[in-house]
Amino acid sequence: RDPMRSRYVFDYPKPLDLGAMQRAASDLVGEHDFLAFSQQIIEGKSTVRTLYDVSVRQVRDEIWIDIVGSAFVRGMMRRMSGALWDIGRGARPDDEIKRLLGQRVKEQIKWPTVLPACGLTLMKISYGRHPQPQRNLQKTDLNSVEE
Repeated sequence: RDPMRSRYVFDYPKPLDLGAMQRAASDLVGEHDFLAFSQQIIEGKSTVRTLYDVSVRQVRDEIWIDIVGSAFVRGMMRRMSGALWDIGRGARPDDEIKRLLGQRVKEQIKWPTVLPACGLTLMKISYGRHPQPQRNLQKTDLNSVEE
């Protein structure tokens, strides 16, 4: 354990299955309902978001998860990273991401682990020409999401 990095990384002393994490990460790409990866949901607000890229790579002795998307739900990064960590350590099967993305009832969700925020770093924010607010979509907009 490196005390110089302890505030900035989530330390896990055992090896992770990087290949399983990478396969699972590819299932997150696209437009999905991220209800199972959310923290607090305001009733009537949409949890549908679009992720353009999710990559998992090893950099020296660290595993980096890079996520690019249109918008994010509160707690989404910590739960997505936690789900990938669960898969990497063998606590969840590789196809668990697909199952979580298909969950629509909060009471039936087997919630992913929430990793501590110490390892999260916001790298960049880019706005398009005419950014659209994602969190103000109404619940009726969820009906347009393909199952």
